[in-house]
Amino acid sequence: MGDNLLDSYPLVTRLKRFAQLDYHANCVPYEEVVLVKRRHTHFLVWELPLSIIKLRNAVPELFSEVEPWYDNLLFANEPGGRGAWRLLRSDPVSRSLNKPAMAQTRLLRPDETVASAHLVVCAMVLCRLGTNRWMFRPDLGVRSSNVTPSRYSIIVGCGHKRIGVTMYRADLPISNVGIAAVVRDKRSD
Repeated sequence: MGDNLLDSYPLVTRLKRFAQLDYHANCVPYEEVVLVKRRHTHFLVWELPLSIIKLRNAVPELFSEVEPWYDNLLFANEPGGRGAWRLLRSDPVSRSLNKPAMAQTRLLRPDETVASAHLVVCAMVLCRLGTNRWMFRPDLGVRSSNVTPSRYSIIVGCGHKRIGVTMYRADLPISNVGIAAVVRDKRSD
């Protein structure tokens, strides 16, 4: 995967005070042919078993919110992927910008599903710390699979050179917001 392997090893020592990390406990759940085919369009991400809140506390300089609105919401406090490899698109799904959520979802490939906010935040943190570049251009965001209790879509993006998490109505299009996609692994079939 080359530069598109977002490995968490450099972060393990920095994050150990936030959780016990069973580093790379699981093997990569994708066939080699899938990894080779998608090496230029996807990131192979080790989804850290830390909540968005713990990630934000570990690397606050990467996040835009000083007192975020989502601190008490379930999606931000769940531990996420429990240390598993995921194959995440490195850009929003093609032609998904400026469309409502349902129209964006119809653009997914049969072997894809909408990525969680947690996975996108993990990838953005690992990309920035591992490569010193942002995963998306500064004015771009992605709609995640998560929603607020009031059914607003959770959007993750990079604004003002910081990771931002916001919400927006699912039935409305948003300029510069596409949909995040992750390849289903063979264990989820």
